Amino acid sequence: MTMTQPYRGSVRAGVLALAVLAGCAKDDEAEVRAELGDWVTPGATLYFQSRLGCTAARFETRSPRPLPGVAMAQSLADVMRHVAAERTVAFNVEGHSPTRVSEEVMRANLPGGIGLLSAGVGGKACMDDAEQARYVTALNDPGVVMIYAPQGNALVLLDTGRREVFFVRGDV
Repeated sequence: MTMTQPYRGSVRAGVLALAVLAGCAKDDEAEVRAELGDWVTPGATLYFQSRLGCTAARFETRSPRPLPGVAMAQSLADVMRHVAAERTVAFNVEGHSPTRVSEEVMRANLPGGIGLLSAGVGGKACMDDAEQARYVTALNDPGVVMIYAPQGNALVLLDTGRREVFFVRGDV
């Protein structure tokens, strides 16, 4: 019957739209570099992958610490205040790895910590095995400074010992 023809056209259009969306990147490398440049000074690109649901990047860094525009939190109370105010904040809690700080944020304020978790976990989907291993090492290193930008759902790990910075963004 001729009534099935309109469905075929709309099914084809839907499949084509999904195929196009599947190939779309969440972020562009130049845009990530510019966004990251507000918080640290990135150097050469060491890794970059972006798809519709995630972005993962690693750059060399020329920054020994976050740039002056980033609020610095020295305690969990500071962290929670900045996250609640939607400010970009660097977590530099003495003796605490980024993973430990994230866990404490989640325990203290689940709604405020969901974005942090979403950025950090979701970005792993854009990493190969070697990149995931580097990222997990940085997450568990108490010497690494974590920066969270809630307004853009971006998580940054500044590893001055290795002179590199990770940038991740994801949808969980």
